[in-house]
Amino acid sequence: MRKWSIIKLITAGSLGILWTLLSLIGLPITYFTNIPGVQGALSFIFAGVFWVLACLIIKKFGAATLMAFIRGILSLPLNYFGPPGFFQKY
Repeated sequence: MRKWSIIKLITAGSLGILWTLLSLIGLPITYFTNIPGVQGALSFIFAGVFWVLACLIIKKFGAATLMAFIRGILSLPLNYFGPPGFFQKY
């Protein structure tokens, strides 16, 4: 069984960072149009691309999970589906 090399760990981390940065493309669209789901929809499109890329580039079990974990940590302070909290109806 081969172990993870530092190159493969850096690649998984870099893909997670790139996925987070590319998901921020929808932020100005959300801001100017006030449609809260646009950034989340773009994030789902990029998610499919990056899950496949991680599996094809790294070719190790758990590569996509590691990439998604890093992306999840980085995207905690971001509001992908609009402002946090409940939608007020008044």
